[in-house]
Amino acid sequence: MLIPLRIDRGVPVYSSSDIEVWGLPDHYGIWDYLVVETRETAHPMVNGWVDLARCSLVPRHEYSRIQRFAGIVRNLLGQGRLPDEVIEYVEDNLEDFCAASVWESVQVLLRRMKWGRYGNRIPVLLERFGFKTLLVQPKKSGVMVDDVMIKFEEMSRKFDRMPKTTDWQYFPSMRYCALRLMQMNGIVFNYRVPLVKTRSKVNVINQKFNILFEDYKRFDEHRSG
Repeated sequence: MLIPLRIDRGVPVYSSSDIEVWGLPDHYGIWDYLVVETRETAHPMVNGWVDLARCSLVPRHEYSRIQRFAGIVRNLLGQGRLPDEVIEYVEDNLEDFCAASVWESVQVLLRRMKWGRYGNRIPVLLERFGFKTLLVQPKKSGVMVDDVMIKFEEMSRKFDRMPKTTDWQYFPSMRYCALRLMQMNGIVFNYRVPLVKTRSKVNVINQKFNILFEDYKRFDEHRSG
C-alpha cells in the first residue's frame, strides 16, 4: 500500500517511486500532499524535479492536473504496467467476455482485491483477452491524442481562472474528461467503457465538462478565425 515517507507540518510526503507503483494518493482519498522524486523513478511525473538527496518538495497543485490527465490517457490507450499478481488474478477469475460489460466485470474483480487504483489500466488487462484497446477514425491517432491534450490544457487554464465556489472547488473527473475528449476526436473503444464510477454524479460532471469545453471551443474558434 502507499505509505508516506513522513508528515511535514500535517501534510503527508510521498516518494515518486512509491506513486509509480501504488498510484496517486488521490486514489486513496488524500487530496493535499507533497511529492519528492527518487532516482528509482524511471519516468518522473514532472520534468525538472530534483532528486531525493536535495529534499525538494513539489506541492501537488503545482504540477498534477496536466500530468495526471496525460497519465490517464496513456492508461486508456493501453499503456502502463501492472503487478503480476493483478494480471494473474484477473486471468484466473474473469468469466464475462461480453463487450458490453467486460470493463465492469474486471472492475468488480479489482475492487474485490482492493486494487481499485488500477481502474484506468483495465485496457491493459483487456488486451490480454483479445480486446483491442481502441479504434481510431480516421487513422491519425498521434494527431488526435495531441488534440485531446491541447483541448484539455485549455480547459484546465479556464478552470484555474474561474472563481472557486463550493460547486467549482475541484476539477471534474479526469477519466470522464479523457473519455469524452477522446470520443470527440474519433478515438473509441470496441467495448463499453463507463464514463463515471458513480452514475448518480454523471449529470453534474457532464454539466461541468460542457461549461469548460464550450469555453474552450469559443476560444478555439476565435483563434482560428
